[in-house]
Amino acid sequence: MRKTALIITLLAIFFLSIVWISAEKGQDLLYNLSVEVSNVTMLSPTPDLNFGTLRKGESATKSITLTNPFLSFLSINATFDGVPEEWADVNRDFFIGPFMSKKFYITISIPEDSSVGIYKGNVLIKARRKLII
Repeated sequence: MRKTALIITLLAIFFLSIVWISAEKGQDLLYNLSVEVSNVTMLSPTPDLNFGTLRKGESATKSITLTNPFLSFLSINATFDGVPEEWADVNRDFFIGPFMSKKFYITISIPEDSSVGIYKGNVLIKARRKLII
């Protein structure tokens, strides 16, 4: 009985040390994002995060499904570059529970006073494992 308790204790310590060591490791995902602002409506394919052609005052939404394959929580942080940040409506900071998936929605809204042109940028999604006790 004591031997079994000792083995269970050692396994628990080993497991917690692995979780603790890996809690600082993370992953960064970089996605390309583009939107064209035009005075006319055009049909265009919108693969990935290509928002196609939008007129002033219009908006569009895309999503990315993020999956947490770990036993610990993931802390998610999203930042943008290239496309004006005030155009993007997103939940920039959130958590994903262990073995869960969550859709990350990005809505791009073009202001009425924006300049016509093609805007390209990136969305950087940083995922960090968090040990929550």
